Amino acid sequence: AFVSQGRAENRRHEIVRENLLSTVPTMQHRVDARFPGFTLLGYDLATERARHGETIPITFYYRVDAHIEDDLFFYVDLQGPGNLRIQDFHGQHYPLNGSYRTDEWQPGQILRDPVQIVVRDAAPTNTSFEATLTVLRDRRTPVPFTRNGMEESTLRLGSVRVE
Repeated sequence: AFVSQGRAENRRHEIVRENLLSTVPTMQHRVDARFPGFTLLGYDLATERARHGETIPITFYYRVDAHIEDDLFFYVDLQGPGNLRIQDFHGQHYPLNGSYRTDEWQPGQILRDPVQIVVRDAAPTNTSFEATLTVLRDRRTPVPFTRNGMEESTLRLGSVRVE
């Protein structure tokens, strides 16, 4: 029983409870991107510079507007100049480390979704990478969102420089 307490699947309710917020927090970047069933309120990108082995923390904030039928997958990508992509240098995830899937979300909830991206040694130094977020249905099909009256499928988050 003691060993099983530390397993992620047994901490699920604790993780959800820690990331359910009672009010909309202050955030670095307000977005208000409306997806079917939820709004990405905004995010915090805690660093603009990172070194190999360090993490890039990004925290997303969502408001659930209606029941969501699909189990959506969130893909945070880091792309360098000339479409440069480094293997495993991304933040692919189900929300809350897979502890609270979008088809379980309840209308009216405000959620915090922290993501940590490790800077891989293969990432060239003195290079800026553009961070983007794409929400996927079936881990393949981009889910469009509306922001400022325009429909988009990928949200630009900002850049991070690997030093």
